[in-house]
Amino acid sequence: MSKIFQGVCAANYKTCNDKLGIVKLWVHENLRVFGDRMINDDDKHTLLQLLLDQSQSKFNLTEKEIFTSERIIFGDFMFGNEANDRPYDLI
Repeated sequence: MSKIFQGVCAANYKTCNDKLGIVKLWVHENLRVFGDRMINDDDKHTLLQLLLDQSQSKFNLTEKEIFTSERIIFGDFMFGNEANDRPYDLI
């Protein structure tokens, strides 16, 4: 659980400042922390459905709003290793 909170707290507040951005980040972190450990597609689908159900019930966001592309990917590598301030942002 702490890895999810670390990922959410690492977000760039200038670009991830609305509920859609935060939910996308939250879904991404859950899929990386828990989804990457699932051993079959049924388990991965169940996890994704749980995340989408919570996003719908708590924030009124649909799957189409959250997944504007095939995958949600956040990272801090877009500016290279030499950058002093590497924002963790949607790629």
